[in-house]
Amino acid sequence: EALTHQAPNRQPPPWEVQLEDIYLSYAGNQSPQHPIHQALADIATGSRVTLNANGKTAVAIRDTKGRELARLSQKAAHQWRQTQGETTSDETTVLAMVSRTKDDGKEEYHYLIKKDRWEVPILETRHHQP
Repeated sequence: EALTHQAPNRQPPPWEVQLEDIYLSYAGNQSPQHPIHQALADIATGSRVTLNANGKTAVAIRDTKGRELARLSQKAAHQWRQTQGETTSDETTVLAMVSRTKDDGKEEYHYLIKKDRWEVPILETRHHQP
């Protein structure tokens, strides 16, 4: 009688999305009236969010209502697309919210900022393999 050994169904370890993985000025580049700011005000630690491809290069972070909260940095978006393709992460939660101001970024980009203060979500996500 042959014994078969199946490896347990292991999920990849969680990926904590660090500040350098987020396009930190994305919300700040939007006008004060842009819906992103209300969406960020509504989100709380522990909230579920999704990451999904947005266009050819961007990866959007969205709340459960589909509102965009942030985007991954170019480097992180590239890594996400290499591992996830066009799929959506379905196990992503907000670990914390970090406040940013115009003065936090490089001075050469201050002219792009349209809001004095905005929030940035820090996330933990699990990638699922199909």
